[in-house]
Amino acid sequence: MLMRVRGLDHQQVGYGFGMAVLVGGVSGALLAGWWEDWFAQRGHKDAKLRVAIACALGMIPFGLVGCLSSNSVLVMASIGVLMLLYAMPLVLGPAAIMCITPGRLRGQVGAVYVMTIGLVGGLLGPTLVPVLTDYVFRDEAALNY
Repeated sequence: MLMRVRGLDHQQVGYGFGMAVLVGGVSGALLAGWWEDWFAQRGHKDAKLRVAIACALGMIPFGLVGCLSSNSVLVMASIGVLMLLYAMPLVLGPAAIMCITPGRLRGQVGAVYVMTIGLVGGLLGPTLVPVLTDYVFRDEAALNY
């Protein structure tokens, strides 16, 4: 999208996206535990779920800005915030599953979780974007929508 719609070159996209993932993703993974602990200390047994929901809701405005803005710097900054918010439930999901799973089933449940995430993310993600671009929007320049 950044190359097709915004006209950036490979180097700009690689550097900008790499920095967004590095800073945002690592920060989100580290902040997830702190934020979850903050909720848990206030008596919320569903702290992991609260963080995940807050992150999902928080991603909406930044996703819209990232897709609809014509300012490339703003787009990259939005991607950084999106990576931060995306990383939090990504690390808290397996922890939440382990909290509710009986000890004797944790290995199997964890394996099913990882397999499901891998299959859905690996199969649907890369396939859904070109299908929507080709059959719904019918325009490669509409990739951001």
